[in-house]
Amino acid sequence: MAVMKDLGNGADFGGVLERLEERRRDVNKYVYLLENLRGTKVSEDPAYQCVFESFYVIRFKDEKWLKACFDILEREKENAAVCFRRVLTEMREKTRRMEASFSSKIVATINPEKPVWDRWVLHNLGLKKVYGYGGGDKYLERCVARYHEICEATSAIVERGPGFRRWVSLLDAAHPEYASFTDTKKLDLFLWLSGRPSAQAKAQGTP
Repeated sequence: MAVMKDLGNGADFGGVLERLEERRRDVNKYVYLLENLRGTKVSEDPAYQCVFESFYVIRFKDEKWLKACFDILEREKENAAVCFRRVLTEMREKTRRMEASFSSKIVATINPEKPVWDRWVLHNLGLKKVYGYGGGDKYLERCVARYHEICEATSAIVERGPGFRRWVSLLDAAHPEYASFTDTKKLDLFLWLSGRPSAQAKAQGTP
């Protein structure tokens, strides 16, 4: 897996921490989502919904889609055993769209021990995008299988990945306010930021 090399002895932890510093506002949105999930009625709280949409970059979704998302989040928010397949299936039934990535984000918001599925996670884990058409059952099964691969890959890195504990130590020292994040979320931060150029590198034209 690509990220295993990235988390090895030659990992650019300093560069990742630099990018994290630049994205602190986004990470603090995640803190808000976790701290307020169970203390508000998500399906009726426009402030919470606004932060959720901003953090997960939800654009161009109609009211029907948003209602389905927040109704599930509200109903399942106390359920640590929330099931990706069930969320994915319900989103398909209510929106007529296969929402694998956003289904994983609903699950990960409820249970931070679960990973998020996005293009950076797939890329850094060496996993391919799932291709398919429409909302057929075969495509759904491929999405469920890919999500299980993401879960297995992230669990393997957390448990025995080279360099992961060093990343956690550096992150906790630099940002003690994030020390309570689960190991899965700390890995998610690394996957999210790894390979992205910093603002300084962009300004210098560094690829």
